Amino acid sequence: MELFILFCVVPVAWCFGSGLVSDSCVDMSPHHSGSPQTTTSPFTVSTEQSSFRPGEDVKVSLQAPASSPFMGFLLEAREPGGQSAVGSFEVSSGSARLLSCFQRPNTAVSHTSASIKTNIQVTWKPDSAGNIKRVQFQASFVKSYKTFWVGVKSPVLSLTDDDHTDSSSTSLPSSNTISSAGCGASKVCISQPAHCDPASSSQCYFMSARVLSPGGSAVRYEITGTADGYVAFGFSDDQMMAGRNSDPSSH
Repeated sequence: MELFILFCVVPVAWCFGSGLVSDSCVDMSPHHSGSPQTTTSPFTVSTEQSSFRPGEDVKVSLQAPASSPFMGFLLEAREPGGQSAVGSFEVSSGSARLLSCFQRPNTAVSHTSASIKTNIQVTWKPDSAGNIKRVQFQASFVKSYKTFWVGVKSPVLSLTDDDHTDSSSTSLPSSNTISSAGCGASKVCISQPAHCDPASSSQCYFMSARVLSPGGSAVRYEITGTADGYVAFGFSDDQMMAGRNSDPSSH
């Protein structure tokens, strides 16, 4: 009697070309040999909006440069810092399939084959209870068996309820999306990685300053970056951030 044992040794996404990767729901890791990449991901997770409303669809895009496609992916929506998926997805492309994570249907999306991909678009719906106030999409991307990124995040979206609008905060219209346009000409910019554009990369930490009128004293600041909590900047009259090595009583 001949015995054949088949091992998954070819470099396909998660070793599951069908995308049935529910075992990865919690840590979003493909569980390949080796560790996730620590460099900035060439792949991005983005949305068409910066806020969402109860019952409103959110379009989510996974994108890659044409010269550097990915083979496999896993996408979830979580509250910032949360450990489980929220809401539910819908797919219309044959390149994406729905998964049940955390014992809830349609809470994740993955690939259907190991074919190369540069653009995946899906729709996310918030839970009908409306108890999610902020959401962030995160994905893992597999470029090859040993090259993968885990937990690539989108900017955070905040709930906007027209019937219960918080007057203490307002959302900027989409025309005011923060970008690197005008850096070095009409505004001063600082970014990490250097020269990144927050309008096209969710992994870009960015701040800019622009004087609103010639000779005026009003300055407009922009700041954005991916974080579980918030991003911020401070002012100092020296290069030590309020003289942290000096006597505090002197300030």
